[in-house]
Amino acid sequence: MSDGVLITARLKSKRFPKKIIKKLINGNLIIEHLIKNLKKKFEANQIILITSKSRQDHILTKIAKKNGISFYRGHAKDVLERMLKAVLIFLNRMSFLASSRLLINSTSN
Repeated sequence: MSDGVLITARLKSKRFPKKIIKKLINGNLIIEHLIKNLKKKFEANQIILITSKSRQDHILTKIAKKNGISFYRGHAKDVLERMLKAVLIFLNRMSFLASSRLLINSTSN
């Protein structure tokens, strides 16, 4: 069994569109800042970005490739399905979930 991180991210938002690819003061994108910080704790092969198959989310797959992490694309309206399929494909056990909204420990012993 291995631990890993799923980053759930999409660009569609009514309140703050494309927030995950906005630049921070240091010039890094928010998503790249998140990936960089996660790499301090996890290996790159333990970090998976999950997003939708929507055309607008294609840039997120490019960012994942640029930062050396894997990605999974699924149905735009079913985040749970995207998460479950990504776990089945990439991870034996999910330890943490990183979202553009929160970071929670989802492991139960």
